[in-house]
Amino acid sequence: MHKVQKKDSPPEKVNVRIFLAMYMIVEYTAHVFESMGELEQKLLASAQKLLNIFEEIMQSTVPMHSLPRDLTKSFPPALFEYMRDFKGWKVPDEQKLLARIKDALCKMYVVKEYMPPDEPEDSKQNTDLRDNIFRLREKLRQIAGNAELALFDAENPCPYSDGASSSGGGGGGGGGGGATGRRRASERMNNEQLAHELLLDPCFQLTDSGTSFETPSARNTLELFHQVYWRSLIHDFDMSPPCYVRGLLVLVEVRDGLVEVAPPQEAMRAAELLDLDLIKQQLDAGTWSWGSWRELMGSVMGLIQRVQSPARDDETRTRWAALQVSMDDAPADERSAVVVGGLEFMLNRVNALRIDAANARLRLIAPVIRDHGVDYERGKLKEKLDAGDLTLERTKAWLVLDGVTSLEEVYLRAMISLITSEAELCEAECPETLLMDVRRINEYKKTLDQITGTVALGYMIWPSVGQEKTASITALLASNGNMREAVETVLGGDVTPAILIAVDQCSDKNNAVYVIMRRRVVAAMRSADFKDFRDYAVPLVQGLVHKVRVLIDLNRRVHGPTYEGVYASAAASGFAASDSGSAASDSGSAASGSGSAASGSGSAASDSGSAAAADTD
Repeated sequence: MHKVQKKDSPPEKVNVRIFLAMYMIVEYTAHVFESMGELEQKLLASAQKLLNIFEEIMQSTVPMHSLPRDLTKSFPPALFEYMRDFKGWKVPDEQKLLARIKDALCKMYVVKEYMPPDEPEDSKQNTDLRDNIFRLREKLRQIAGNAELALFDAENPCPYSDGASSSGGGGGGGGGGGATGRRRASERMNNEQLAHELLLDPCFQLTDSGTSFETPSARNTLELFHQVYWRSLIHDFDMSPPCYVRGLLVLVEVRDGLVEVAPPQEAMRAAELLDLDLIKQQLDAGTWSWGSWRELMGSVMGLIQRVQSPARDDETRTRWAALQVSMDDAPADERSAVVVGGLEFMLNRVNALRIDAANARLRLIAPVIRDHGVDYERGKLKEKLDAGDLTLERTKAWLVLDGVTSLEEVYLRAMISLITSEAELCEAECPETLLMDVRRINEYKKTLDQITGTVALGYMIWPSVGQEKTASITALLASNGNMREAVETVLGGDVTPAILIAVDQCSDKNNAVYVIMRRRVVAAMRSADFKDFRDYAVPLVQGLVHKVRVLIDLNRRVHGPTYEGVYASAAASGFAASDSGSAASDSGSAASGSGSAASGSGSAASDSGSAAAADTD
């Protein structure tokens, strides 16, 4: 017979390592916890309680089998409480740890990619890197399981073939092409993607990072990899003897970029200046000197300044002058860093040339895309469907809503459902007709949350700080999402405890005012009506609504016939497929009924009172 475990008794099997961890938690709290939140404080308290009971038992002089019940009866419930609190803390802590492990692995993959091509696989650098990668991969597998490791490998192939999981690839690193890991801007987006961006915005331009639609997280990650590369390049140059392999790869990129975009005469001059075979011979012979680097960089920068856009002249001139000063003042032990800084600057300017050339081509094709882009994009989808590369199964599940007889209403509700759902949209779950907009939709999700918090904050502090200061705070939040920082910047010493409480509440998605303001923003996305927002909030909400409407309008123009076919087929079969359309149903209450959602402009307190009875989104 199985023992019946009492509700408040500890589990029959207890991990001894977790039990012993209470000593670390109590005695070395700062080493275990990064910060002391509610979960950490709760675990610390239960660990301290259990430790006190356990030590009292261990200090008893009575034999274990003779211990009085009064001494031991409190141990099982204390153990159960500790194990429960440990599990409650461990789950979110492991998620944070997983993110850091993945980040560390990505950085290591980039380091591997940037190693010299002739670096021996059994060198200390390679061996240490391989060992660290395998150790972190094993930790990832232990915490998250084989499936999570396989998903990670699918997106970030391990640079060591024997380190890939059973489903992951082997070759290739994690960080883009070229000597610095910065892919050429024109290579980041294919023709179909460029056409799509031009249909959404005829004035679309690539930015210096390659695209005007790139998440802050992606930019920060790329910049981090970029910094790691240049720092490691300085180390290469400082080695004895110096290693110039990767430095020469930078010069290859500079030369190729100039040859690609410069007029023929200047392109020939670039090929002459950057004769890599000659430079390598001089480096190997030891005849290439500090003066050689300065002369080369001066000549290349003169060529760049002759061919670049006039709009870049002032920036280039200022930065190049500062670099020249650093060359004049550089002591011998800092010259490697100065040379690497010069290489980085030259490549930066060449990338700018490429961006300007690509944008000039975009301006030429924009009128053509305006007239023929819809047919082009529609044809591309048909090609993929005919080839079997795509189906419309996810689109059907997303679009068809049971009991809705208007395709227009179905479509609007389904589109808003993607933006208002809590989960981040991934390509594997995205409707096939929106695959080029996955990142855009996820960015709109974040914008929706930010605007909702901003509008809610303004709503709560407006009575005490007034219209002008509220508008200043919300305007500052449009560029800086840190609420406390924005409030303190505008109000200075006038920040009251009540305002700080409002700041904390506006970061809570369960807060009543936040829920109401989110409902109003979602209602505005449906109706494009902003009457329920005070003046300070209208520009923010209008900006998001405009972006969403542009996306909706273009998607309907391109894929309207496809949606009509899907809807007609579902209607003919009595919406039999609607049971699978849970993706759209999530937003049923969020998107419907803008009347009560957007009504009422009374006080925050009165709105909060009705929040519990109102529909949630």
